[in-house]
Amino acid sequence: KIFISIISFVVIILFPCIYFEEQLLFLLFNLKEPMLSKLFIILMISLPFGVISQLVGYPLLAAFNFDKHANNSLIFSSIIYLVTVFLILLITNNIYYVACSVIFYNILRVFFAYYYIRKSKILNE
Repeated sequence: KIFISIISFVVIILFPCIYFEEQLLFLLFNLKEPMLSKLFIILMISLPFGVISQLVGYPLLAAFNFDKHANNSLIFSSIIYLVTVFLILLITNNIYYVACSVIFYNILRVFFAYYYIRKSKILNE
């Protein structure tokens, strides 16, 4: 129930933030920059995946004494993320691809956490 409530709240907050992104950036930072607006939208899209990974990652796995699995999911996704960012910067040097890699990283964290949750049979499905 908590998981559904938090994800619902994040999604409800996400849409106005994306819609009013220019106004938010101007209000918070006194900036009107198209590049920052695009980066803001990309990073906001990664928010639900980040919240999900935070909820099902360490708190759930560690609560059932699977600290090693929680650490492994974080380590594996971080290594893949760092390699991805390194390759992006080496090949394209494009900030938008780097921002998109944050979405990729959060999805990886969810994937690895889900894998370890299934492997550990924490949730009976």
